[in-house]
Amino acid sequence: MTTSAIETSVNQAMLADAQQALNDFQKGLDGKKFKTNQAIIEQRESNAYGKKLAFFFEGFNGMVYIAKGSNDFVAMGFVGRTVKPVFNYLFSSESKMIDFIRTWAQRNLLSAQNKAQRKEEQKALQNEIEKFVKVGDVFVSSWGYEQTNIDYYQVVGIKGKSTLTLREISAEVVESTHYDAGRKVPSKDNFIGEAFDKRANIYKIGNNVNVRVSLNSFSSASLKQPEADGSYKSDYFSSYY
Repeated sequence: MTTSAIETSVNQAMLADAQQALNDFQKGLDGKKFKTNQAIIEQRESNAYGKKLAFFFEGFNGMVYIAKGSNDFVAMGFVGRTVKPVFNYLFSSESKMIDFIRTWAQRNLLSAQNKAQRKEEQKALQNEIEKFVKVGDVFVSSWGYEQTNIDYYQVVGIKGKSTLTLREISAEVVESTHYDAGRKVPSKDNFIGEAFDKRANIYKIGNNVNVRVSLNSFSSASLKQPEADGSYKSDYFSSYY
């Protein structure tokens, strides 16, 4: 959504009847979502302490409640699924309040649109595992509290759109110290464990893509990128116990 489209959407929402817009939005939800959002609405109304719903922004489930004083205005805003206000401000004039709400709504709508876009991109990435991982690739897991353990896993199969079959492989120590620490590299095809399946999660950070698998409750493994000649950079390890 372009900046002008966001501005138009916010302006239209601010001109609409907030309560009617909210009611129409609720009617479009299924049973479970309706009950969940209704509970949020009721809690927000309670926390608004008698203020009237003045604006509803469907794009980010935003609500603004307003109370008019003798010479000022109070506005309280909510976003997403929160029941606690994200702002509760006093304004000396209605125009200042409206300007603030408009800017606030535009910022939140843009954030919601960007979040939805990232979610769609993430969903698309999850269906393209073979674009980023191939049989023979290596994953590395670094874990431990008082020491750094390094484990390597080799991809021996790919199932469906996002499942990898992995087997643990041994490592070669390429540097060591008398403090029981050093550096190691994976030893491809030297298997030391049985094959197991794990769902791969693909993350895009900027222009870089990272693939990770959750191994258990305390460790995960990420795709280790090889050098141009197919070798791997070493990883630091320590084993003091």
